[in-house]
Parts: sequence; C-alpha cells; structure tokens
Amino acid sequence: MACSMGNSGLALNIRYVLALVLLGFFSGNGALAASTNDEIPMAARMVLTRAETLMDHKDYAQAINVLTTFQSRSPAPPAGQPDPKGAHHPLVYFYLGNCYLLHGNAAKAQAALTQAATRAPDMAAAWQNLAKAHYEQAHYAEAARCFEAAYERSDQSNAEALGFSALSAHMAGQHAAAIRAFQRLFDHHPKAVTLTWKANFAQALLESDQPRRALPLLRDLATRSPMENRAKWQEILLFQYIQLNMHEKAQALAKRLAYSQCTTAKWWKALAQVQLAAGHEQQALVALTIYSYLTPLSTEEKKLLADLSLQLDLPRPAIRGYLDLMNAHPEASVLRNLIIACQRLEEYETALGYLNRFAANTRSTDLLMLKADLLYALKRFGDAESVYHRIARQNGPHAARAWLMAGYAAWQHNDLEFGKTAFKVAAKNSRHRKAAQLALRQMMEKGNAR
Repeated sequence: MACSMGNSGLALNIRYVLALVLLGFFSGNGALAASTNDEIPMAARMVLTRAETLMDHKDYAQAINVLTTFQSRSPAPPAGQPDPKGAHHPLVYFYLGNCYLLHGNAAKAQAALTQAATRAPDMAAAWQNLAKAHYEQAHYAEAARCFEAAYERSDQSNAEALGFSALSAHMAGQHAAAIRAFQRLFDHHPKAVTLTWKANFAQALLESDQPRRALPLLRDLATRSPMENRAKWQEILLFQYIQLNMHEKAQALAKRLAYSQCTTAKWWKALAQVQLAAGHEQQALVALTIYSYLTPLSTEEKKLLADLSLQLDLPRPAIRGYLDLMNAHPEASVLRNLIIACQRLEEYETALGYLNRFAANTRSTDLLMLKADLLYALKRFGDAESVYHRIARQNGPHAARAWLMAGYAAWQHNDLEFGKTAFKVAAKNSRHRKAAQLALRQMMEKGNAR
C-alpha cells in the first residue's frame, strides 16, 4: 500500500533545478567574465559568450556546433600540459553538457559534464547537472551520488540537491542511503521539507521495514496532503496501525474516517476489518451492514456478513445472506450454515427443503448428518435411522455419533434389535460411551418391563 512519486514529477523538479543552475552561468557576459576572468583564455571566453547568446535564443544545436568545433581545433593536451586556447576548460565542457541536456541528449550531456566535474571537482553546478543527465537515463544510483556531491561542494544551503539525492537513491532501491539523505535533509533544512519529501521518506522507511519510524510522516501526510492524495495516505496509515497491532489507534482512525465520510464505502469496510481484528464482532457487523448499503458486496463479503449474523445469533438475516450465496454459487460450507441458521429458528422442514434442493444426491457426511438430524427433529425416525446408518457404515469422523443417533432413532420407532446393535457399537467410542451405555440400559429395562 506504499506510495512513491512518479518519474515524471521528479523529472520536472530536477529540470527546475537545472534551470536555476543555468541561470547563474548564463546571465550575460559580465557574469561570465566576473566568475572566470583569471582562469579562461580569451579564445574560450569568446566562444562561451557566443554559445551563451545562442542558448538565450534556444538554438542549442548551433551552440553545440560552436563548442564542439572549437574543441576539435585544439585536441586535449596531456595531463599537466597547458591548454592555451582553453578549448578543454571545465566551463567549456560545462556549457556543452548543458546544451546537450537542453537539446535532449542526456548521454552526451553526461560525457561532457563528467569532464567538467573531473577537471573542476569543486564545481557544484557541474555535479548537479551531471546528476540530471544520469537521472534522465534512469541511472538513479549515479544521480544520487552526483546530487550529493553537488550538495557537499556547495555552501550546503541547497536543500533541493540533498532532497533529489535522497529521491534518486530511493528510486535506485538504495533505501538505506535514501533514508540517510532524507534524515539529513529533515535535520538541516526543516523549512525546505515538502510533502513530496515526506512521502518518499515514508515509503523508503516502509520498504526498509521501519514502519514505526514512518508513522509521524504518515500522520502528517494523512492530514495535510491534497484531497486527491489524502485518502491513499489515510489507508496506508490505517494499514500500518493494524500491522503493528495498534488496535486503539486503528479503531479511532477508522471510526473518524467512516463517520466523517459516511457515504464513502471503503471506510466502513476498513472499520469492519479493524473491529474484527479487535474481536468486536457486533460492531464489525454494523459497519459491514452499512458498507453493504453503499456498494455491492463481493462473494467473500456476503459470506462474512452472513457468518457474523449467524455468530451473533441473528439467524434470519443470516438465512437471507446464505440463500443469496447459494443461488449464485452453491457451496457445501454455505449450505451447512444455511441449515444451521434454519435449525436456530426450528424451521426443520424448510431446512430439509433446502437440503433436497441444493444437495439431493450429496455424499458429504457433514450434510448427511444435518439431514439425519432434521429428519429426527421432524420425528421421521425411520428415515433418520436409515441416513444415520448410512453414515455410520462409512467409518468416517461422524461414525460414532451416527451409531449413537441411529440407536436413538431405532428405539423411537421400536426397531429394538438394531437399536441395541447401534448402541453397542457407539459404546466402543470413549466420547459417546456413557450416553450409549445409558441408552442401552434404559432400552433393556423398558423391554423387560413390557
């Protein structure tokens, strides 16, 4: 039930960060000259100024052509050797990488920005845009590393770089790294924390099996998220309360949600589940009944509603529920409970009718025992004896009781010889021995008296 921010949302936010970085470097010749006057040779400064003008007009392809042509005329010198024209200055690679990014070629942007970051390891903007290039290619682990490097090489006021590092690590499945970065963000930049950060931090904690640590975040998300997202976080919070056996909090939340949004079916279902988990069957039945008024029930939900009614000694609604289930999808277990509900009302003839309707040729000893019991209750002792005897001969789990009841049925319609035989067999079972021996003795005494 966890939630994550989609790739498109993260990409848009990262693109916004990129725009901020570019703004700092492409704000006119003065800014370029002021930041690099002592480092960049004149030839490189002129090319960068031309590229900047093209970029201002969004002519990224031409800007790329200007920069790559400049570099091709001056091959990269060996390490430690001078680069008199500055063709391979870090800012040239930085501009080139940014042009590729804005032109939609993340792979080439990565290559150029890697050069920029390698040649100027303290250039935070290069690391940040390199992170963007990695992210565009779904290199989330590398994106996380580069965003962190950008943060470390800045004045550490850029909370977004740290946040995007955490998000990227999360998307890479590196939950421990994501959690460390998120915690650092929350500790050092509390005013910059957004609901998006909280949502992803909460998910990282849940996926790392740290649900208790996630609870404060989930409570905040369940309260403050936009309405279109709030229900999702309310469900997640409720689920975590249930999973953590925090029954009182789960009940309080489920009640609040159900009562405040009384026409929303899922909250009544959730309340029913919470009440069941707490062992409050009557309250669960009430919630499930309201839920049934708001939406059609599934087969399992209908069965639960009927079972709860039967368990709470409400046989009439239980019968309605079981009949509905039997008419749609006949099952032996449902039929058994239908018969039991009828027995509670002493409607034996009706119950027998359902048995004959839904399981006339059944071989199930469970159902046959119910049938025999109904026949006995209806004083059809000969028929009951026959069915009990049939069950007894199968030597199944009901055999001992079937022998005992066959003896009673035989006794009731004066089949004394068979009754004696049945009681003697039943007496071999420890559970029914006392009743069988008593019945046999009473039968013998009455027979002698006659």
